[in-house]
Amino acid sequence: MGAWGVGLYQDDYASDLKNTISLVCKIPMDGSRLLAVLWKMQCDAGIDGDDECTFWLVVADQFERRGIACSEAIAKALAVIDDGHDIRRMEGLKQKYIDKRQHMLLELADRLRSPRPERPKPAAKKPAEYVVEVGDIYAYPTMEGKAVNAWSSTWEEAGFQPDGWGALVVLQKGRAFDWIPWVSVAALTVPHERYPSLEDALKARLLTFDLQTEALPRLCQNGATLNA
Repeated sequence: MGAWGVGLYQDDYASDLKNTISLVCKIPMDGSRLLAVLWKMQCDAGIDGDDECTFWLVVADQFERRGIACSEAIAKALAVIDDGHDIRRMEGLKQKYIDKRQHMLLELADRLRSPRPERPKPAAKKPAEYVVEVGDIYAYPTMEGKAVNAWSSTWEEAGFQPDGWGALVVLQKGRAFDWIPWVSVAALTVPHERYPSLEDALKARLLTFDLQTEALPRLCQNGATLNA
């Protein structure tokens, strides 16, 4: 994983984990159960010593900011800070950057030792509705055969200038932890030079991995459904 600074979230792994926590915290569970879910996800994906250090710092920080009580996360993060493991990873950097990281860790430790009151989670009546159905086919604009980068907020930011079309089909849907919706899609081998018809899609082959589908979340929201 890459890092571009000494801030807690100036690191690819920490930034991705923050986004994961934001999603997982939508599940109606207490802090201990949320932590168990997050830890299992990281173990299933594979986690090394440095990432484990970052894991506890990020989880404790995010839980404290969100008013989620979890004594284990706090204890683990404080152990990482007090042990000095995180600072030892900074060896080789200029002292001013190490000092900046140390200052950030001390501020985090102060917050964790006196966390804000637990914030009651709103009672969730039911999980979010599905926005797509199995068998749905979507057309979407492409540039040089690829969809727009889903992490960009606008086409201008992504430097995206559409010059063709793609299509995808929804293969499966389900719920992670019986709560968070997910879908599985495949790109279709439709002609790129024109807006695909339903007939084009029905005659197409499936591409189970294709750069056309990188922007799935945005495509499912903004793509056009093909009709007969």
